[in-house]
Amino acid sequence: MGKSFVIKAFLYEVIKNIPAENIIIMVPTRALINQFVLDIKKELAGSINEHNYKIATNSTISEIDAEAEHNYILVLTPERIISYVSDDNNPPIGFLFVDEAHKLASHKDSRSITSYTSIEKLVKRFPNINLYFSSPNVSNPGAFLQLFNRPVKEFHTDESPVNQNLFYVDFIDNNLTNYIENTPHALGIPFSNIGTNANQLIDQIGSSQNNLIYCNSRTKTIQKALEFKIYLEQKQKRPPEVPRAIKKAIFQIKTHVHKDYYLVDLLRYGIAFHFGRMPQIVRNIIEDLFRAEHIQYIFCTSTLLEGVNLPAKNVFILSNKKALAKFEDIDFWNLAGRAGRLGMELSGNIFCVREEASEWKDSSMLVKKDIKVEPTIESNIDKKIVEIEHLLKQEPIKAREYEKEILQYIANIISIDTFELPTNYQSPIISKLIENNKSTLVELSKNRINQLSVPYKVLDSNPFIDIQLQNKIFTTLQAKPAKLPNVDYDNCKISLNYFYDLYNWDKIERGKFKLLETKNTGKPYLGYLALLVNSWINGTSLNEIINNSLNWYEREGKDIYIDYKKDGPFNRNNPKHVNQIINIIIDDIENKLRYILQKYYNHYYSTLVEIVGEENAGNNWAQYLEYGTRNPIVIALQNYGLSRHTANYITKNHMNCIEVKDNKLTNIDVTKLTTYLNPNSVEYEEVKNVL
Repeated sequence: MGKSFVIKAFLYEVIKNIPAENIIIMVPTRALINQFVLDIKKELAGSINEHNYKIATNSTISEIDAEAEHNYILVLTPERIISYVSDDNNPPIGFLFVDEAHKLASHKDSRSITSYTSIEKLVKRFPNINLYFSSPNVSNPGAFLQLFNRPVKEFHTDESPVNQNLFYVDFIDNNLTNYIENTPHALGIPFSNIGTNANQLIDQIGSSQNNLIYCNSRTKTIQKALEFKIYLEQKQKRPPEVPRAIKKAIFQIKTHVHKDYYLVDLLRYGIAFHFGRMPQIVRNIIEDLFRAEHIQYIFCTSTLLEGVNLPAKNVFILSNKKALAKFEDIDFWNLAGRAGRLGMELSGNIFCVREEASEWKDSSMLVKKDIKVEPTIESNIDKKIVEIEHLLKQEPIKAREYEKEILQYIANIISIDTFELPTNYQSPIISKLIENNKSTLVELSKNRINQLSVPYKVLDSNPFIDIQLQNKIFTTLQAKPAKLPNVDYDNCKISLNYFYDLYNWDKIERGKFKLLETKNTGKPYLGYLALLVNSWINGTSLNEIINNSLNWYEREGKDIYIDYKKDGPFNRNNPKHVNQIINIIIDDIENKLRYILQKYYNHYYSTLVEIVGEENAGNNWAQYLEYGTRNPIVIALQNYGLSRHTANYITKNHMNCIEVKDNKLTNIDVTKLTTYLNPNSVEYEEVKNVL
């Protein structure tokens, strides 16, 4: 059985425990929260209700049935776990299940350090917490327990729930290879039988079956999906009748995103694309259609490496890269593991396709080897201790940008952890430094931290921001506390310009705001971002935000850039131009607003709270950015698992179906609510599946 089955089976047993204990399931990205929640509710609903558990997806659990006592199953990202631990009012946690635990060993991703930090903070706050880690294709899962100084009890298996057939198809050198029992065997099948390019291969092999087609970037994913649609058009393979489920999905996507969104036309051919920074509602629609076999082809990015559970009969891997970097072995085998659907067929097929000379130059990873992981934080302390020491001394280092970011993050954590030395608790990092005879580094960190004025609580809940910068901001706000005002366009623009200077964005976030225009001063013009923040926080729907942006581009006659090349002034009748703006808006909301800006506004607000108290700190823009609203009822509905869109829709149109006391949500009449909703709408689908 797969690891998800094992986690849910174990969860089923844990919620029977007496006394009951709260549980956190850590998933690597927001995209996975919804899937895990729906799976749990579908398979464990009876037991969850029987044992008085509630499922929550955010750290603000006080908004869930405020008048009733419950046990909780929380499905959280690492960032939300840090937020949970930072709130002293949150209840204790008895169990932590870390899904996709190999993310702790993603050596080029600073979020691997965030994952470590979130677990370490839970262990510190709740010393008796039970830790469980699950990861595909890892031969040494005990490494995760060792990282947190826990006794190692591990189990791993090389068996797959279904048989998998691995093929290497090289259209450049006309080679076809089948890997049998980890050994390559050349096949003498004429290439005319399988086609002369990837589109023909996918059509020949995958017709009437479920197929995942991996591409290494969002741009490539959309491009390949569109090219395959044209290929089917030329072969006159358009379905004579569009199924009702597809018509319903098209209506929903037109309503939620835009009528000219590429997906609208692709779905008519049984094709979709799927990547991380898509609206959750759209991802849900695509995944549901695929599982129900209403669509046969999903072109996707590395989102599927992060645990999205979409198995298929065939997996076509068109690149051996993740973005521009070559696959790690664990990335490849995690993706290949999607081939074959348990309970539906006995085998699945993996086709590694070389259609471009730059792809698959090295196919050695197709011979499976033991995959051993080393957590990123452990690896860097072992191998990069000199660079970390330089950073602790505030000296420059020579390294790639992602390495500098990770090493600075680790230096921050070491410094913050030295705050804890007088107590009985000692963090795993400090333990490792002392064990490696690096006590001088610990003393250096301690001296550094003792020179700061900023309170420990602020540092501990914001370890990803340089501690010297945090100290500068603390002393600035001590001298002149500037609370955050109400949200409107002017205040957004003033605030963003203030933050740009205060947090040194020109250096720290260099390149992150590159899509924005630039004034002659060289400082990014933040008017566009202010418009987006204002619309998002004040509850404007995604469809309306997109239409407003398209109107602005048309009115101003702005140039459009596609693949970093100028494509002329914006043309409303050009699908490429319209979809470019749609993708920019969606990406900016998910990345710039809900990740980058949310991080800084959270730090600013928590700093103000320490200085002037919560009642005098003004508006919590970080919370507004996370939820996309200022309305506490919309926030509470999202804490039940509903999307921002559906939560907004209910509060605007069906307040008669919910009960509110003292500005807090106390009850939802689901039966009454569903009678008002259109059965073809995304709102109806969500309410039916989530509540």
